[in-house]
Amino acid sequence: MWAYYLFMELQREPEIHSVFSQPISEKFRDLVSEEPRKEKLFAFGELHSWNSKRTDELMNSLREAIRKEKPTHVVCTGDFDHPSMVIAWEKLEKELKNKGIAVITTPGNHDFDLVGEKQGSASFRVGGNQRSDSLSTLQREYEKMPGAKEYLRKLFENYSGALELSFAGKKLRIVHGIDSNNAKESTEGRLYSKGIPKKEEHEEAHDGLQKKNAEILLRGHDHLQAVSSRKNNSLDYKVRGANGESPHSLEGETHVITNGLFYDGKYAVLTAENNKLLLKFKRAFS
Repeated sequence: MWAYYLFMELQREPEIHSVFSQPISEKFRDLVSEEPRKEKLFAFGELHSWNSKRTDELMNSLREAIRKEKPTHVVCTGDFDHPSMVIAWEKLEKELKNKGIAVITTPGNHDFDLVGEKQGSASFRVGGNQRSDSLSTLQREYEKMPGAKEYLRKLFENYSGALELSFAGKKLRIVHGIDSNNAKESTEGRLYSKGIPKKEEHEEAHDGLQKKNAEILLRGHDHLQAVSSRKNNSLDYKVRGANGESPHSLEGETHVITNGLFYDGKYAVLTAENNKLLLKFKRAFS
């Protein structure tokens, strides 16, 4: 008889016990049914902090904006000014990278002046050009925070005028100033060159993108939020606002984007959606 029961047991389909054969908790259900994360790029710069209090205010706003946007990529185009801002960004940058977010930071022309060989008591515009301190005064602040100075020096060691990033199958070039043929082929030249409202600078920037097989130039420096696109050799340039405008679809061969002044809460978001790139200028605070 025992042989009969053994034979019948062997004929039964084995029961598979796994977490997927059990009821799924709501928390776990959300995790396994979550759609693939869309690529989203958060771009900001021009922080221009002048003291630790202003740094704290700006960083709180920046952290909240990044938390809301949930980007896969973050780009900072520099101009920190006060060393407390540098230290605060370095800390956040590490946190973002530890979460698997791609982060690129380019230094600005103010950063170049503060840690370079330039010296003097000339007026140095900070706080979004709303106040000024002497260059030597800010440099003394950096001597009190050597970690900030070292961070900026390392940025310049890895910066030859432009950085590159792959996003949504597109090649991006990232600079502080402009990446054009008549900008000096040097770190300083590319940091200081302005592109707005000079149409010819944008034309040359688009020429440069094509020569480097890149589609998008992402930049800071000018404080405005603007985009220019070139399609069939025709340039479409617009200064856009952060007041609830609908996303701008990037159509054309090449694009130049200026992300705005984060001192005033302005930043740019680039999203890959349905095989399109959508650009939205936003504001973290008013």
